[in-house]
Amino acid sequence: MVSARLHKDAGSVLIEFALVLPVLLVLLIGSFDLALVWIKTMQLVFVTQEASRAEAQTVGSGAGWGNQQFPEANFVVSGGPIPGSNCVVGTFNYSPMFLPGSLFPAITNKACAI
Repeated sequence: MVSARLHKDAGSVLIEFALVLPVLLVLLIGSFDLALVWIKTMQLVFVTQEASRAEAQTVGSGAGWGNQQFPEANFVVSGGPIPGSNCVVGTFNYSPMFLPGSLFPAITNKACAI
């Protein structure tokens, strides 16, 4: 009697697994995309800060240094909040591997060194 009941439940376990598996895979794969966004954001912040320091030391070198260190991003020099100071703005367009691209707008960071 017990073995007959276990045999009958085996089919329902398989169906439940088939229903839950896609949800778990989407969560797992989505977490990889979010981790990559986080890593690229931290890389953009660091390179923008260092490019701003380079710009403060030698005017005109910040954007080139940033583009050399992080070629996937675009760095430009803009005017700073204080006259005569410059800021470096870094922009990165992340294209996700698994999640829809509309979830991730362009990542932008601005750093100023005076």
